[in-house]
Amino acid sequence: WLHWIGAGLVVAGVAIYVHCLWHLIRKGQGTPVPFDPPRRLVQRGLYRWTRNPCYLAVLLMVAGEALFLQSQH
Repeated sequence: WLHWIGAGLVVAGVAIYVHCLWHLIRKGQGTPVPFDPPRRLVQRGLYRWTRNPCYLAVLLMVAGEALFLQSQH
């Protein structure tokens, strides 16, 4: 059952990352990469409550991957 929890965490992480990327592109007029940063401050969506929700998304994806791919000894 840990595989299903891991898969759910990965899906949640991807959904959060796509949500953040959409806000950065549409509202911030930029991307999360350093050579094309957002031109406007984004204060909508998850950015309203946390400074960088992309970190949360990546953390969820890595934790989900660890649970999904754990070895059974």
